[in-house]
Amino acid sequence: MNMTIPNHTVYKNIRKFRNDRLKNNVDKIAKDLFTVDATKLNGPMVVLHCVPIGSSPEPDKLIDIGDYHLHFSNLLRGYTDTKTHYGSSGITISADNSYCMFMNKGAKLEYASVLFSDTEKKPYFIDIRKLEGFVIQLMTDYISILKNIDIGPSMVVLLSIIHTSDSKLKISDKIINDNKEYLKGIEGHKIDVKKLLVPEILIDDYTNDINMEKIFHPIFNIIWNAGGYPGSLLYDENENRID
Repeated sequence: MNMTIPNHTVYKNIRKFRNDRLKNNVDKIAKDLFTVDATKLNGPMVVLHCVPIGSSPEPDKLIDIGDYHLHFSNLLRGYTDTKTHYGSSGITISADNSYCMFMNKGAKLEYASVLFSDTEKKPYFIDIRKLEGFVIQLMTDYISILKNIDIGPSMVVLLSIIHTSDSKLKISDKIINDNKEYLKGIEGHKIDVKKLLVPEILIDDYTNDINMEKIFHPIFNIIWNAGGYPGSLLYDENENRID
């Protein structure tokens, strides 16, 4: 399938969409829906935006998503108690510390989840293995849904981590020991920005089989770089993910 790469205006509008959502919506939705300790909402939160582009649908076209809630109810797999919310913007599935919103304007997806593992003291620790694993699983499930409901064939994906001040990456001792020589002289540090906006990536045809782990590898590298590491330690030298 041939595809025209989105022009500058399309990318500009998608970036504006992300910035507007981060500024005006995500924190408010989290405070309304999450049942975790309120102090967690002051710590880092991962936010994933997926914007389908191409022939079906156009990025700003309104679509009827009323019949799709059963498809999207499985996006927060692993949670035992999820709730479904219907609103003017679309369908939202929420759990204690996460939500997925499927928007009726352009079939966009917004996922947000609090990340840090200690509510009592700083620095907050971002569980990077959990973050990477869930993003890969969520994207795999989302694309499977889009194929089933004939939306496609392409999308722009934007990954953000907000409220990152006083945050460090949480890395297991095993990963550190397995990479002892590689990490000689390297020590992680706090992320020194208030929010980490990873550059967007284009998945030009998700109707074909794609390797989600390889697509997201450079994106994860950027997060590890922000935490003081050369790249993700959860991949080997051949870009294969380490379980």
